[in-house]
Amino acid sequence: MQRAQHWFYSTSWYKDVKKLKNIVNYDWQKRCICLDNGIFLIEVYYDQDLEIVIPERIQKVKEFINQASKRDSTDAVPERMPNCNYYRNLWWDKGELSSKAEWDKVTLPYKLAVGVTLNEYERRVEEFNVHGCWEWTNGDVIIYELPSEPHEICIGAITEELMDAVRPVKGTNAQIYSLGSTRKEADESFRPKKPLVVSPHGSDGLDCPWPNIVVEVAYTESVEHVLEKVKNYWLKPNRAHDAIVVKIDPVPAGDRPICMKVWHYCVSDRVTRNLFPARDKFDFGLHPPLTMQPGAFLIDIQLDCLYHGLKSNIQIPRNILPNPIVLDFFYVKRAIAEMFEDRE
Repeated sequence: MQRAQHWFYSTSWYKDVKKLKNIVNYDWQKRCICLDNGIFLIEVYYDQDLEIVIPERIQKVKEFINQASKRDSTDAVPERMPNCNYYRNLWWDKGELSSKAEWDKVTLPYKLAVGVTLNEYERRVEEFNVHGCWEWTNGDVIIYELPSEPHEICIGAITEELMDAVRPVKGTNAQIYSLGSTRKEADESFRPKKPLVVSPHGSDGLDCPWPNIVVEVAYTESVEHVLEKVKNYWLKPNRAHDAIVVKIDPVPAGDRPICMKVWHYCVSDRVTRNLFPARDKFDFGLHPPLTMQPGAFLIDIQLDCLYHGLKSNIQIPRNILPNPIVLDFFYVKRAIAEMFEDRE
């Protein structure tokens, strides 16, 4: 059992912050020793109900072991490789993505940790700046996407396109903001000021408003998973309004990506629960020469979608921003191409 003294610094507990760091390092070493020796360490926080939490954690450990034992030897690499336990655990414990963990030998999705509270998951996501790679589901932390250069370049280029388009309202009450993490964190998301929602229906599981525009970029993540997440999580009623999904076909590390596919979904286009056509859909190659011209592949974001559900005392800035907001994927393609121009 752990009390707040294991992660929170207070002068009433410690005269020197080094003592807290020693405790944190000791806890981390304890986890590593248990992991290397095949021991499941169950950590419970002082404010949790032991009679409820401990049986739940034990059950999850049993389920994890049963699932691993059923895997055929010819299947994908096991969820944990003994000689890589220490280095893979560094990502969860210290936010270090070590090359010695041999992530390239892992088949996604990969279960990184079990028996984790939502608060602990969100704390580590913020501390380690993990965006769009982990997901929290019923106490399990699962990796669906591994950090990669094409993934990050694409997210940055799309973000730059949208933020450039709404720059005229920066500093006004109609400003568009890039958001932080949620339990199923998007690669990027945007919204204006919106009123709080009724707890626990917010994007944080409490009362935080949902984003209006969500961007999901899949590289190592499967297209099936990312589309399922967008349609059945982000675009459920009273959540996000539009979603942009990009799938980049993965290539060996350091190589130039070959192909990109793009989808744009808007909740206004949903027909039934299972029938949700894309408003825009296109694909193009990423190899030079750049024959694609500006204006060839566009996504239009209507101002009513971008400002859906904004605070009642704020007006949509129709006299300041263009309608629609146009995202030109020529510049996304060019960003990826230029970052890989010397890697043929």
